[in-house]
Amino acid sequence: MTEETLTNPYLPARDTNVATTLAGRKRALARLRQYLNDRAADEALLFLGRPHIGKTTLARHIEKLPDEHFVNTYVSLAEMDISGEEDWLLALAQAATEAVARRGFTLSRLRELQPPDGDARAWFAGAFLPELFVIIRAHRRLVYIFDDAHVLLRAVQRGDLPADVFSYLHQLLLAQRQLALVMMLDTEAEPDLLQMSPLVSLDNAHRLGNLSVEDAASFLQDPVGALYQVPEPTAAAIHRATGGMPLLLQLFGSALFWRWEDEPDINVMTTDDVRAITPQVYARADEIFEEIWQRLSQNERLTLTAISQLLYRDPLRAVDAGAIEAWLVQTDYPLDRTAIAAAVRSLEYEELVSISPSGITLTMGLLQTWLLENAALNRGVDASNAGTPQRRLQALLLALAAVIIAVIVLTALSNSSRPPVDLDLAPTVTLVTAE
Repeated sequence: MTEETLTNPYLPARDTNVATTLAGRKRALARLRQYLNDRAADEALLFLGRPHIGKTTLARHIEKLPDEHFVNTYVSLAEMDISGEEDWLLALAQAATEAVARRGFTLSRLRELQPPDGDARAWFAGAFLPELFVIIRAHRRLVYIFDDAHVLLRAVQRGDLPADVFSYLHQLLLAQRQLALVMMLDTEAEPDLLQMSPLVSLDNAHRLGNLSVEDAASFLQDPVGALYQVPEPTAAAIHRATGGMPLLLQLFGSALFWRWEDEPDINVMTTDDVRAITPQVYARADEIFEEIWQRLSQNERLTLTAISQLLYRDPLRAVDAGAIEAWLVQTDYPLDRTAIAAAVRSLEYEELVSISPSGITLTMGLLQTWLLENAALNRGVDASNAGTPQRRLQALLLALAAVIIAVIVLTALSNSSRPPVDLDLAPTVTLVTAE
């Protein structure tokens, strides 16, 4: 068996710069083909998605698409020095030049090109791009793929790039029909989308979400089909644990591969194998859930915690806003139904919960476990503060101190001449959050 065969195809993007397995993006790729084949398109194509949804994986996949009519140029804005417009435009020119060279085109015309002399915009639009378009011929298009487009937005907001840079790029698309622009944008920057007008708009945006059961099954099976099988029940169990979140699916796929590598005689992965690898996947997923928790508002955290606790106590019960409100009343953080409804809608948008006629439920089994271990409600603890290990230790010490004080007080009362006091303390819930 070759070394290439033994390369784990599921290494997560956070661990490597190599593009990972792509699956379940048929609609996104269809939208891409439609955009690239429309030379009259006057906007960039925008792919929106939250962290870990697979934007970089999609961008890298687009870069490697085998198509004679497109020269795809991947640009990682997060790894680019954007401290001035001239250096940035020169970097874009360099990226396109390297992409053209990889396709085997002769670069003699570009070597003769003089560098910009004071007006980088005029040089890029009037000298560099026209020469490059002659090299790749009129029937081909240069496709820039901007990953981490929020970096460009932040550079404008800081003043590192001119405020009209998006208008400039828009004018380039209008003037150069051989040019196309695809952008990957984190949903964190979505509220600032108007600042990127007229280059992008929601009308020309595609939102990336979690993978369906079918797409997750393809994701887990296709890259390793020659080595072992991942039957539908196994894939369905993993989907229930991950909710179809691409990065969590990668962790499971990677763990299954390593399990097969340790025991090559395994040719079919069963739900028993899923149970065996779940603890190691859960340990690696802790940082992911922590990051998700940090992005949530206080009301979203409270609502998510309540849903988790209600489902833990009775998995068959129908959880709704009324049940959440009733549960939170028992804590120091009650919410009215309007606030709960808004939080639930936001959590659904983030694909952390799903809503059906049978009630509200969590989309990921692993998240349920994480919430039970890391997000309980505690009287007097500010729910907006995620509990770092230090805060958790402080909370435990405070709880221990409270127990010791209670024991001392009760002992003193029992030894006094006063009649005993009947203490009927109703149990409360605790909020210990992870950070």
